[in-house]
Amino acid sequence: MRVGLAIAVAASLSASACGGKASGGASTPEELGKNMVAAVQRGDVAAVKAMYPTKAALDAAMTCPEGEGPWRKVERELSKVEKGLAEMKRDAQEFLGVDTSEDKVESLKAGETYKGCAAKADVTLMRTRWKMKVTEAGNADERSFGVALIQLDGVWYVLDI
Repeated sequence: MRVGLAIAVAASLSASACGGKASGGASTPEELGKNMVAAVQRGDVAAVKAMYPTKAALDAAMTCPEGEGPWRKVERELSKVEKGLAEMKRDAQEFLGVDTSEDKVESLKAGETYKGCAAKADVTLMRTRWKMKVTEAGNADERSFGVALIQLDGVWYVLDI
């Protein structure tokens, strides 16, 4: 459980500082997972920031009712961050891959709606699982974590972990 919290902590820290146009992300969900874990292990908050879309980028891609939509997921992550800062450095993490066996994908074309939001551009939302090797107190263990991703302009970003 701590590794998920550690990634969420790093991600949330970075997401709070994001603004303006989206940058970073990755070309595939697997690359995104590798980059996220590497950034967390380095303690590189700027690199983790680049794994999340900015509010401005999400607003440019979707129109959602106030308090709804993808940005809300990132804000929920932010509310968990402070509690997990100390745990972030305790565990060694290795990204093993994406488990696509239970992926849930929603592809929206401009003008289509999803959960009350209207797409202004093509958007893909994916719920998948990242497989990780986590070493806590010298004990290695394989785990998987649910991750919500979004693809904007061909680039994948994390929404929540």
